[in-house]
Amino acid sequence: MVYFVQSLNKIKVGYTENLPHRMNNMRTANPHGMVLIGTVNGNKNHEKKIQKVLKEYCVIGEWFNDCEEVRDYIDKILNDDLKVKYKQIGYDWDSGSYESIVETEEPERIASWEDHKDQKLDVLVNIVEKMMEIEHSLSRLLAKKIHLEKKYVKVMRS
Repeated sequence: MVYFVQSLNKIKVGYTENLPHRMNNMRTANPHGMVLIGTVNGNKNHEKKIQKVLKEYCVIGEWFNDCEEVRDYIDKILNDDLKVKYKQIGYDWDSGSYESIVETEEPERIASWEDHKDQKLDVLVNIVEKMMEIEHSLSRLLAKKIHLEKKYVKVMRS
Protein backbone atom coordinates (compact mmCIF):
# COMPACT_ATOMS: atom_id res chain seq x y z
CA MET A 1 0.00 0.00 0.00
CA VAL A 2 1.11 3.56 -0.70
CA TYR A 3 0.70 5.95 2.23
CA PHE A 4 0.81 9.71 2.71
CA VAL A 5 2.05 11.08 6.05
CA GLN A 6 2.45 14.69 7.15
CA SER A 7 5.04 15.88 9.66
CA LEU A 8 5.37 19.62 10.27
CA ASN A 9 5.51 21.19 6.80
CA LYS A 10 6.60 18.03 4.96
CA ILE A 11 4.69 15.13 3.42
CA LYS A 12 6.09 11.63 2.98
CA VAL A 13 4.97 9.42 0.12
CA GLY A 14 5.96 5.87 0.96
CA TYR A 15 5.20 2.22 0.39
CA THR A 16 4.74 -0.53 2.95
CA GLU A 17 3.09 -3.89 3.38
CA ASN A 18 2.55 -3.33 7.12
CA LEU A 19 1.34 0.20 7.85
CA PRO A 20 1.07 -0.02 11.68
CA HIS A 21 4.64 -1.36 11.89
CA ARG A 22 5.92 1.29 9.47
CA MET A 23 4.18 4.11 11.38
CA ASN A 24 5.73 2.91 14.66
CA ASN A 25 9.19 2.88 13.08
CA MET A 26 8.73 6.37 11.64
CA ARG A 27 7.45 7.75 14.97
CA THR A 28 10.58 6.44 16.67
CA ALA A 29 12.77 8.24 14.12
CA ASN A 30 10.71 11.45 13.95
CA PRO A 31 10.50 13.73 17.02
CA HIS A 32 7.96 16.08 15.42
CA GLY A 33 4.91 13.82 15.32
CA MET A 34 3.09 12.60 12.25
CA VAL A 35 -0.42 12.46 10.84
CA LEU A 36 -1.49 9.72 8.47
CA ILE A 37 -3.33 11.49 5.65
CA GLY A 38 -4.42 8.41 3.73
CA THR A 39 -3.52 5.25 1.89
CA VAL A 40 -4.15 3.73 -1.50
CA ASN A 41 -3.53 0.20 -2.75
CA GLY A 42 -0.40 -0.05 -4.83
CA ASN A 43 3.15 -1.33 -4.98
CA LYS A 44 6.68 0.14 -5.12
CA ASN A 45 6.18 1.13 -8.77
CA HIS A 46 3.06 3.05 -7.83
CA GLU A 47 4.95 4.86 -5.05
CA LYS A 48 7.78 5.78 -7.46
CA LYS A 49 5.33 7.08 -10.07
CA ILE A 50 3.70 9.42 -7.53
CA GLN A 51 7.12 10.57 -6.31
CA LYS A 52 8.21 11.23 -9.89
CA VAL A 53 5.18 13.46 -10.50
CA LEU A 54 5.96 15.40 -7.30
CA LYS A 55 9.77 15.52 -7.82
CA GLU A 56 9.94 19.33 -8.13
CA TYR A 57 8.59 19.57 -4.55
CA CYS A 58 10.99 16.97 -3.14
CA VAL A 59 12.98 18.02 -0.09
CA ILE A 60 14.90 14.79 0.44
CA GLY A 61 14.19 11.17 -0.43
CA GLU A 62 10.48 10.48 -0.03
CA TRP A 63 9.72 13.80 1.73
CA PHE A 64 8.02 16.64 -0.13
CA ASN A 65 7.11 20.22 0.75
CA ASP A 66 3.60 20.58 2.11
CA CYS A 67 2.25 22.99 -0.47
CA GLU A 68 -0.97 23.47 -2.39
CA GLU A 69 0.24 21.57 -5.46
CA VAL A 70 1.28 18.49 -3.46
CA ARG A 71 -1.92 18.57 -1.41
CA ASP A 72 -4.08 18.88 -4.53
CA TYR A 73 -2.37 15.92 -6.20
CA ILE A 74 -2.73 13.73 -3.11
CA ASP A 75 -6.34 14.85 -2.61
CA LYS A 76 -7.15 13.81 -6.18
CA ILE A 77 -5.68 10.36 -5.56
CA LEU A 78 -7.44 9.91 -2.22
CA ASN A 79 -10.78 11.23 -3.44
CA ASP A 80 -10.68 8.82 -6.38
CA ASP A 81 -10.59 11.72 -8.87
CA LEU A 82 -7.24 10.56 -10.22
CA LYS A 83 -6.23 7.01 -11.05
CA VAL A 84 -2.45 6.77 -11.06
CA LYS A 85 -1.40 4.08 -13.48
CA TYR A 86 1.78 2.16 -12.93
CA LYS A 87 3.47 -0.85 -14.46
CA GLN A 88 3.47 -4.14 -12.69
CA ILE A 89 5.94 -6.75 -13.82
CA GLY A 90 4.64 -10.30 -13.71
CA TYR A 91 2.37 -12.50 -15.72
CA ASP A 92 -1.08 -11.02 -16.24
CA TRP A 93 -3.58 -13.78 -16.99
CA ASP A 94 -6.13 -11.32 -18.40
CA SER A 95 -3.83 -9.81 -21.01
CA GLY A 96 -1.54 -12.84 -21.44
CA SER A 97 1.58 -10.70 -21.04
CA TYR A 98 4.39 -10.34 -18.55
CA GLU A 99 3.82 -6.66 -18.00
CA SER A 100 0.53 -5.00 -17.25
CA ILE A 101 -0.71 -1.51 -16.47
CA VAL A 102 -2.45 -1.27 -13.11
CA GLU A 103 -4.53 1.57 -11.70
CA THR A 104 -4.78 2.71 -8.11
CA GLU A 105 -7.80 1.38 -6.34
CA GLU A 106 -9.63 1.54 -3.05
CA PRO A 107 -8.35 4.90 -1.81
CA GLU A 108 -8.85 5.46 1.88
CA ARG A 109 -8.77 9.00 3.19
CA ILE A 110 -7.72 8.88 6.82
CA ALA A 111 -7.93 12.58 7.66
CA SER A 112 -8.80 15.60 5.61
CA TRP A 113 -6.44 18.54 5.45
CA GLU A 114 -9.04 20.74 7.14
CA ASP A 115 -9.44 18.28 10.01
CA HIS A 116 -5.69 18.26 10.41
CA LYS A 117 -5.60 22.08 10.49
CA ASP A 118 -8.31 22.04 13.16
CA GLN A 119 -6.31 19.51 15.19
CA LYS A 120 -3.21 21.70 14.90
CA LEU A 121 -5.18 24.75 16.01
CA ASP A 122 -6.56 22.89 19.06
CA VAL A 123 -3.05 21.79 20.01
CA LEU A 124 -1.67 25.31 19.57
CA VAL A 125 -4.44 26.85 21.69
CA ASN A 126 -3.73 24.27 24.41
CA ILE A 127 0.01 25.05 24.30
CA VAL A 128 -0.57 28.82 24.50
CA GLU A 129 -2.95 28.40 27.44
CA LYS A 130 -0.37 26.32 29.32
CA MET A 131 2.37 28.84 28.52
CA MET A 132 0.17 31.62 29.92
CA GLU A 133 -0.41 29.61 33.12
CA ILE A 134 3.35 29.13 33.50
CA GLU A 135 4.02 32.83 32.87
CA HIS A 136 1.39 33.74 35.47
CA SER A 137 3.02 31.37 37.99
CA LEU A 138 6.44 32.80 37.19
CA SER A 139 5.14 36.35 37.71
CA ARG A 140 3.78 35.40 41.16
CA LEU A 141 7.06 33.71 42.07
CA LEU A 142 9.05 36.70 40.88
CA ALA A 143 6.89 39.04 42.97
CA LYS A 144 7.48 36.81 46.03
CA LYS A 145 11.23 36.77 45.29
CA ILE A 146 11.35 40.59 45.11
CA HIS A 147 9.43 40.83 48.40
CA LEU A 148 11.86 38.43 50.10
CA GLU A 149 14.86 40.31 48.70
CA LYS A 150 13.53 43.53 50.23
CA LYS A 151 13.13 41.77 53.59
CA TYR A 152 16.67 40.40 53.27
CA VAL A 153 18.10 43.85 52.60
CA LYS A 154 16.22 45.27 55.64
CA VAL A 155 17.55 42.54 57.90
CA MET A 156 21.11 42.98 56.63
CA ARG A 157 21.01 46.78 57.19
CA SER A 158 19.75 46.48 60.74
